[in-house]
Amino acid sequence: KESSLEGGQSPSYTQSYVYEPSNVTGLPPSQEFPAVPYGPTDFHCERVLNSWTDPLDLNAGWLEGLVDLNTEKDNVQERIAAYLTDLLGMGFSGVRIDAAKHMAPDDLVGIFTKLRRNMGGSLPDDFVAWLEVLLGGEKDLLMCDPDSGYNYGSYLEDGLAAAGFD
Repeated sequence: KESSLEGGQSPSYTQSYVYEPSNVTGLPPSQEFPAVPYGPTDFHCERVLNSWTDPLDLNAGWLEGLVDLNTEKDNVQERIAAYLTDLLGMGFSGVRIDAAKHMAPDDLVGIFTKLRRNMGGSLPDDFVAWLEVLLGGEKDLLMCDPDSGYNYGSYLEDGLAAAGFD
């Protein structure tokens, strides 16, 4: 699809800091998905993911060649929750969130809280969410060291409990 902006692509926001077509795809840079709708401000600014020990890099850095949704934004959380609601409405029992460590725990709590609201205040009894969090050099930061200053697992667990999830 073309940009909803008159004249095509957004003139103010690009990948790779350039306004030229990609030498790989031949396509102009784009962070616009009008069918969703997501636009350029619904993504984190381009940030190289070059530190596995920095929570900001982990949560807002771009994986190689992929734009990074700004899951801190309410409209992004609402759209993800609406999608999950549709899946449950079709009979899915749960979801897998790939690369969950790249989403801040507060954002996941916000999404699941909105999903629960969409489902009438509770999730189905058989609902399961599998969060894929592969551990590598960042294992202490994510799960293994409660004194790291940012223990992803504990922080997520505490956030879900505070939001009323058992």
